[in-house]
This record gives sequence, structure tokens and C-alpha cells, in this order.
Amino acid sequence: MKTNNVTDWYPSEEQNEIGKMISLDEHERLLKQKNLLISILSHDLNNSFNALLLLSRKVSTDEELPERLKKPLKTIRNSAERAYSILSNIREWSKMAIGYGGEKLQITNLSEIVDPLLLAYKDKTEEKSITIDISFSHLNSFLCNKAQLFSILRNLISNAIKFSHENSTIKIISQEINDRIEISIQDFGIGIDPVKLKTIFSPDAIEKSIGTNEEPGLGFGLLLTKELLVNNNGQINCVSQLNEGSTFTISFPIQK
Repeated sequence: MKTNNVTDWYPSEEQNEIGKMISLDEHERLLKQKNLLISILSHDLNNSFNALLLLSRKVSTDEELPERLKKPLKTIRNSAERAYSILSNIREWSKMAIGYGGEKLQITNLSEIVDPLLLAYKDKTEEKSITIDISFSHLNSFLCNKAQLFSILRNLISNAIKFSHENSTIKIISQEINDRIEISIQDFGIGIDPVKLKTIFSPDAIEKSIGTNEEPGLGFGLLLTKELLVNNNGQINCVSQLNEGSTFTISFPIQK
């Protein structure tokens, strides 16, 4: 009677390679399905959050609102805004993951992006009595994906407001340097610890943070910002001093 050698139970080298190929293909298929599902869900949730945000903003700013309701409604509004910000980042991330939204570069005017953002954050800046100083160079147009630039600046301006002290200033400056347009968002808030600053854009160093008015953050926005900049031939760097503030500078090549 024939007896099987113990090595007969192990796959050959060729079988191992085939197994790896099948495994990688299946993994890639599942990953695409997951990213597509996240994209669909975040898109569908967007309308619901928009309605919630509009309603919470309208109710919380009602001058006839009873005093006892102001604080809880403000909490609801702030929670809705934070959730919407997270959802927006997830939407952008999922678009990149499925290869959508990164190919359409067009001439973009910076004011067309910044002005609506500042209007959207008007209540936040007024709540903390923050002044926004804007200084744009004469060269105000460059090539990028408008939707992604909106997300980039939304994250950076939101962070500047979050980590700024009350009655302080945020500066938004654009200038032309070495065939690139640089856009800087400078705040005079709590700053960033030097150790954390070294890994601030690393996916392995994401951690929660708290703003000057106890605004929570997940640390996801900066990572997304860097990835979006890569899609737009952009760059980012940060200079920060603890307890003095931070300056985030992004840049894009100028099309001549």
C-alpha cells in the first residue's frame, strides 16, 4: 500500500504563486467594492447633513430663542458641523481611492474658493472674535482641481480657527515664489509640539486634538490634505511654535 510523504500535504512553489495571485486579485476587488460603498454612503448622507446643518444654524441664531435652549442647540449645531466635516473628508478620500476626481485640473481663481469658505465659517470666527486678514498677490490664478482645493483650504482654515485664541487674527496670504504660487494660512494660537510636528502628515501618527474652545478633532484632515495636494502637483509644509501659533503653506506650479 502506498503511503503519502509528509511533503505531499504542502503546496508546490507554483501552487503558492498561483494562490498569491488569486489572493491579491480578490483583495483588490474587495478593496474597490469597499471604497465604492463608502463613496455611495457618504454621498447619500451628505444631503441629510446639509439639511441638519441648515436647520441647526437657523434655530441656534434665532433671537427669540429661550435662554435655556441656547446651549443645547449650540452643542447640536457644533456636533453636526464636526460630523459634516468628517463626512466631507471621507467623501474626498473615497473619491481618490476609486480613482475619481483627481484628473480635472483647471485654471482656478483663489478668491472664488476662499470667499465662500470664509462665509461658511463666519459664525465660528464671530463666536471667537477672530479677524481674518487676506493678502493675495496680483497673480491669483493657477492650475488645480477646484473641488479638491476647496477641501484642502477648508481643512487648513478650519484648523486655524479651531486652534486660535479668542480675539486673535488669522492671515491668509498668497504670493509668487520661484514659479510657484504659495498660499499660507497663519494663526497665532496654541501651536504644535515640536515632536508632533515632525510626523504631522504621517498616517502612522494620527491622533485626536482639542481646540481652544474644546473643539475636538480626529487628525484625519491634514493627512487628506497632503494626499489631495499630491493629486494637484502641490506641496505643503508647516512652521509652528508652541503657544505662539502655526503657519501652513501650500504651493502649486504656475502655468506659463
